[in-house]
Amino acid sequence: MQASKKRFFFFALGIGVLIFILALANRQSPPLNPSTDRAVPVQAKAIEQKAIAPLISGFGRVQPKVEWKAVAETSGKIIYRHPDLEKGRVIKAGETLLKIDPLDYELQLARAQAELNSSKAQLARLNLEEQNLKASLDIEEKRLSLIEKELVRKENLLKKNVISKSDVDQQRLSFLSQQSQVLSLKNQLALIPDNRSTSEAQVKVNESRLEEARRQLSKTTITLPFIARVASVDFEVGEAINPQQQLALLYGISQMEVEAQVPLHDIKTLLSTITFDSGNITDYSRIRPDQFNLKAKVQVSSGNYRAEREARVVRISETIDPNQGTVGVILEVEQDIRTMLNSNQVPLSNGLFVEAMIEGLAKPQLLVPEAALHGNTLYRISEQQTLNKVDVQVLFRRDGLAAIDGAVEQDDMIVTTDLIPAIDGMKLKLAGNHPEEKSKTAEASQ
Repeated sequence: MQASKKRFFFFALGIGVLIFILALANRQSPPLNPSTDRAVPVQAKAIEQKAIAPLISGFGRVQPKVEWKAVAETSGKIIYRHPDLEKGRVIKAGETLLKIDPLDYELQLARAQAELNSSKAQLARLNLEEQNLKASLDIEEKRLSLIEKELVRKENLLKKNVISKSDVDQQRLSFLSQQSQVLSLKNQLALIPDNRSTSEAQVKVNESRLEEARRQLSKTTITLPFIARVASVDFEVGEAINPQQQLALLYGISQMEVEAQVPLHDIKTLLSTITFDSGNITDYSRIRPDQFNLKAKVQVSSGNYRAEREARVVRISETIDPNQGTVGVILEVEQDIRTMLNSNQVPLSNGLFVEAMIEGLAKPQLLVPEAALHGNTLYRISEQQTLNKVDVQVLFRRDGLAAIDGAVEQDDMIVTTDLIPAIDGMKLKLAGNHPEEKSKTAEASQ
């Protein structure tokens, strides 16, 4: 009984194995998709060419363009100080900041004026003396002529024995005496030009002394030449001061400067947008950044407060920061304090930390979205709808776009989605693109 059961078991097992083998032999293979079904769906965008300018930024502190030091040019005691001459106050142009006791300088001015008047009077006397000498000489020369004629007449009478020899001798003595008188007058007139030169020189010396006395007197009053903010004051009323002593420090508030530290490669990017005609440049000192019309602005940020000021690039620093490798770009900001206060704006003050943004000149550039860049590589879709990796050079980035240079052209389609893995030659297909991008892809494949 047990032997028959074993035979039945092995018989049934053999039947099952045979059915399984027949089933495997007669199984149909599943349908295979064509190779195009293995294409990876991607989003793409065409490379555009537009005029765009690089925008670089840097940071720096505000400093006054004009710094004015009140320095004493005379000595004396201070007798007046402007009531608003205190640190932080703003003083308008033309205000008298301080006065030094002018008494000593007024005495010097009076003395110089008296000396000038004396020298002018002496010169006037000399001119009058010259006129008198000329008149006297004219009279004496006429008298000499008459005496000479009388001498000739008497000598003729002596030859006729009409008069005595003593009368002739007496007349000759009168003639010689008159000659001496005329000669003396001529000598005095000859000295007049030299005396006049001396007197005129003395007048000029006294005039210069008078002018110097006036200048010294004017220096006893120090006046502010422009509207300014007081930074420091180093004197008190009644204090005796010496020449060249600094009394106060003020700085102008109408024009402020910012020396923004900008990376060297950003400076190179900025300069690349400027065209230099080096063939016609003979004086490189005439190449001035303020002539390139670069747009710039300064941004103030503190807590919830945000403000921007228009600025202009005026200079580039002569040195590079050895610690950060940055270059100082100096910007100038004009500000009208009255207008700013009326509009609830905070004026730029000395030492304020700000961000400076400088825009270069716009030039046509090939532009791609920053998201399409993988380092310095773009994923381009070839005419055969395959992936083509292209190495490019990123010139600059702005507003989510990157300006590039390399073996790409306008209207080339580039992948904007991440591909993992990204293999050269892999099949791609557009998914969810705009109609114009599909049309560009179709045109590229024809």
